Amino acid sequence: MKDFSKIDKYLDELKKDIYAQEVDEVHQQQTKAIFVNWLDALVKSGEIKNALDIGCGQGIAFPCFTEFNIDFTAITLGEDFEVVREKYPEAKVLGMDMHFLDFPDKHFDLIYSRHILEHSPMPLLALMEWHRVAKKYAVIIVPHHINVVQGGINHYYILDPTQWGVLFRRAKWEVLKEDFSDMWEYRFLLKKI
Repeated sequence: MKDFSKIDKYLDELKKDIYAQEVDEVHQQQTKAIFVNWLDALVKSGEIKNALDIGCGQGIAFPCFTEFNIDFTAITLGEDFEVVREKYPEAKVLGMDMHFLDFPDKHFDLIYSRHILEHSPMPLLALMEWHRVAKKYAVIIVPHHINVVQGGINHYYILDPTQWGVLFRRAKWEVLKEDFSDMWEYRFLLKKI
């Protein structure tokens, strides 16, 4: 039997690195564009009815989920948990680690993660866990590997698109769409294999 107590200790230590992420206009516009350009057709076709917003911050995507009639659950940790619960008392927001999701297999039509995966000390395992709880799709948005400060607090993995692609494939995600046009972030629409 494996002893995971040391890993638990390490993860508890890393919780000190979590910082608050306030909502700003640029990120709101980028978030809205993803919903309009990538998710609208999937929602209209009935393929996306519910979603898990992983690392929801202070609720930046909540207005989009509501506008697109997507029933959503969100998870976050740190200061953002209290802020988002106060700001959106009606929302289903849980204090939960992205690596250990307390949901059944194939529970959500969509996994939505914006600027979260780079904060994982074990992104491949996170992607595998997200795959477990997903029925169909994931939207993953990560920082551009050149234009973002790589040594920032809690930015453990700032990878280029090829490296992200390797992790996606190993976690059994197929890249349906990718967008590298923004100088600050890479955007991926994934489907379960």
